[in-house]
Amino acid sequence: MPDFSVLIPHILNIIILYLILRYLLYKPVKAFMAARSGRITGELDKARAMQEDALTVTNQAAAILEAAREESRGIINQAAQKAKEDADGILAMAQEKAREIEAQAREDALLEQAHLREDLQNQVSELALQMAGSILRREVRAADNTAIIEGFFADSAVFDLARREQSL
Repeated sequence: MPDFSVLIPHILNIIILYLILRYLLYKPVKAFMAARSGRITGELDKARAMQEDALTVTNQAAAILEAAREESRGIINQAAQKAKEDADGILAMAQEKAREIEAQAREDALLEQAHLREDLQNQVSELALQMAGSILRREVRAADNTAIIEGFFADSAVFDLARREQSL
């Protein structure tokens, strides 16, 4: 049978050791573990908060970026509109300049036509005088020449042709 005289002090020693260890080790370890668990929980909460903050900042950055893109589109559209307006202005000026050049060319053509008509009249007058002089074989005065020339042109189909050219 077991010897209780040895067994009881051992059991008492184990119980006392258990109580001492529990008081000296278990409670401090439990407190340490609770504090560590609290720190870990705190760090996890802080990490979640930082993650939420980062998400918020990311969303704000995306919104700012989208606003900047929208603003750049607006600027590009304004620039395109301004360029179109400038091009339209340049085109209008070019068309006006072309009309001025065309008007000047018509005026120059009319002046040239008048000079050519005058030269043609002078040449026809000279030819008429030569023909009249050779027909009449006499001396003709300048006033007679002018009257003959004007009469010739009034009746002449050449003068009518010159008038038609002038109206064009």
